[in-house]
Amino acid sequence: MNKSEITMTGMEKVLRAVEDSADAANLLALEMAIGSFEAGDDGPACTDRLVKTADCAVRATGDMARLMRSAGLF
Repeated sequence: MNKSEITMTGMEKVLRAVEDSADAANLLALEMAIGSFEAGDDGPACTDRLVKTADCAVRATGDMARLMRSAGLF
């Protein structure tokens, strides 16, 4: 395995980690929303911010992966 292959493998791992983190954040936001609804409190504002942040990470990761693929990096 040459240096560029190792770098690409590392980049793929990082992208997967970001995707996994964003997915976990979205799941946490859903759990928070359900908990707030059940408790009758006003947690949706915090949940909305978490969802927006996670969605941004998901979009950015997808964009990065598409750019890397179009450049022939993986």
